[in-house]
Formats: sequence, structure tokens, C-alpha cells
Amino acid sequence: MQRHLVEAGVHLLGQPENTLAAIVEAIKKVGPRNCSEIARLTGIPTETVRYKIKNQLAEKGVVISAVLNSNEIGIPAHLLNLNFTNDFRSAAPSLLEILSKIGYITYYTRVLPQGTYLAKLQIPPKFREEYDKFLRSLVNIEILKSYEVKPLAWERYLSLKPEYYDFYNKSWVVDWKTVSASKAFLQQADTAVKEQPEIDKPDVFILKELQLDCTRSITDIATKLQMNPKTLRYHFAQHVQDKRLIQDYSVRWTGNSSLTERRWIMGVFLRVKDPTAEELWKAQAAFGKLPFTWFDAVAEDRSLYLAEIALPSTYYLDTMNYLYSECIAFGDKLEHQLADYACSSSFTIPYEMFDETRGWIFDNRIALEKLCTLVSSAQTAVQPE
Repeated sequence: MQRHLVEAGVHLLGQPENTLAAIVEAIKKVGPRNCSEIARLTGIPTETVRYKIKNQLAEKGVVISAVLNSNEIGIPAHLLNLNFTNDFRSAAPSLLEILSKIGYITYYTRVLPQGTYLAKLQIPPKFREEYDKFLRSLVNIEILKSYEVKPLAWERYLSLKPEYYDFYNKSWVVDWKTVSASKAFLQQADTAVKEQPEIDKPDVFILKELQLDCTRSITDIATKLQMNPKTLRYHFAQHVQDKRLIQDYSVRWTGNSSLTERRWIMGVFLRVKDPTAEELWKAQAAFGKLPFTWFDAVAEDRSLYLAEIALPSTYYLDTMNYLYSECIAFGDKLEHQLADYACSSSFTIPYEMFDETRGWIFDNRIALEKLCTLVSSAQTAVQPE
């Protein structure tokens, strides 16, 4: 594997940007936690690897995230399209943040120009019917105009392709002929969902903390959680690692954190409606090769393929031309909408919804009562005297 990295042209230790590229390629293979293994694969000293992961990658606009094995944990992914009523549009982000604590929402972003919301819902299959009742209640009390839930057959998080990224200048250098000629990995259906996942409360807390910072040591996590480090190391080794509760690690470009530079980052959702098997293969290939694709998924009923791309605005036209050439056969099946990253948020695993005795929990009536109470309190707080 080390030889492969060298032959790929990323193991050029005399150039700092190529050192980072080599580290990124190694992280994509073995994750960010084992710095000794990354050092072995790249030939870079272990302490240098540790320093660059903890300090330099973020400075270069790159973040590493733990991708949880949702099916093994028992909370498979669903796409949730939400259309709030006019009275609640401005409050939608606050409501979605509440639902991250009581309603299994782990991500949302506003879709432009429609002003609807695309969310990720991760809920146990046994609660699907109960959750649908909850959403219908939100329509009945006129918080929502409409909603649509689509269980996913699979989802994948794609990582940075360092051959197209200049770490030194923090800029993209994309050769579109190389992109078109490159190979793409095609995702198949995910593993079956565990109806009775073999996890416990410490496992859920470990996963939550690793989603916040996947490079943290178990000792640091134990200190924060006020738990015995030896006990937590056991749970990490025997449960999180052995049961593959973390499926992968994604390395994603996020650009500079300053608002000025983030205005130059565009988010786009692209949908292929009712793709045939061949069209699904072509869509995966086209978006899998694209350097700016960070997420894609297919609905369980195969009615939708969705991809999310995030790119510098200067690359928007070139990217659309690439997709035109790759996806011309889709015709009006292919649609695109803008993602408003200024009105977007990600959340950790819904640890508040896990009970040590009962496992994952949800009650439509309790959730609705909590939401209505919080909404009523917020409305009372902003009323003029």
C-alpha cells in the first residue's frame, strides 16, 4: 500500500502540500486515529503525521469526520423533505434543532429558491409509522404544509481527491479530461438494518464524541464523560471497533471558515428521478468521479438518486458543463437546486433518544407535546409587552 501511494505521486516528502496529500490518501484507507499506521504507509514520521492531522488539515480547509454504520446501530437513514407554513418558515431552523434532540434529525439545509428544507432522518424501522403520525400532526397544527419521507437503500460519503487540490494555496486545480477518464466506485445496497442493535449507552456516547472530533483519545473522552477510561476503552475496542459501528471516515473540503470566503462556496443538490438501473449506474459514475461530490444516496424504492456537491463558485459553470456531457441522456429526469449553507446544520447521533434499558425510543404524543411546549414558550418570549 505504501508503494501504491508513492507510485500515485503523492508521497513527495520534500513538498509540504504533497505530504498532506499522502496523509489524506492514507486516512481514506485506515482512518485518522492510528498515526503509527499512517506513518508506516506514507513514510512520514509519526509525530509529523499527528501534528498535521490535528493542526494543518483544518488550516487548509479540510475536515475529517466519522461516518457511522447507521444500519448496524439500528437507525437507518431517510431523506426528509419539509415544507413549513409561512408562519413557521423563520422558526424552521430552531424547530429542526429541537427535532435533533427529540425527533432523530441529524442534518438539515434550506433548499433555494423554494425555501423548503432537506433533512436527514435516522430512525429505527419500528418507529416509522409512529413518526409518520408525528409529521401528520405537524401538518394538522399548521407547522408544516407538507412533507415527504424516503427511506434510503444506501448512502455514501465521498472524500477529497487530493490530486485535484493544491494544499499550499488552498485552491482547486481540476483537469476535466482526467476527471472524465477516471474510474468511479459504484455503491451497492447497504447491509441489513439491525432491528435489535447490540449497543449500549457508553457506545452511543463514544460515537457522539467521535462525531464531534474523531481524532480525540479515549482517555480525553472518558474525562469529558466522567467515566472510567478502562471501561470506555473496552467499549471502544469490543463494541465500536469489533462491530464496525464506525463505517468509514470522510475527508471533506469545507473552504475557509471566514464568512467572506464561505460566500464563494456553492452547495448544489442534484436529483435523478425514477432512474433505470443503467441510469443509476451512470449517475453514480458521473458524480463519483466529480471532485466536488461529497454525498450521494438512492431511495429504497429506487424512485430517486440524490447527490450533494459543494464547490467554489468559480467552478460552477465548468462543473455544470461536465455534468451536461456525462448526464445528457437523463433529460428532464435530472434536476438541481441550491443548498443554503448559511441555513444548514449537522447533529450527532441522537443520543438523547437512547435508553439503557429499552434502547432507541420514540413516542409520537410525547414528541408532539414537547415540541408544542417549546414553540409556545418561544412565541410567548417574543411577544411585545
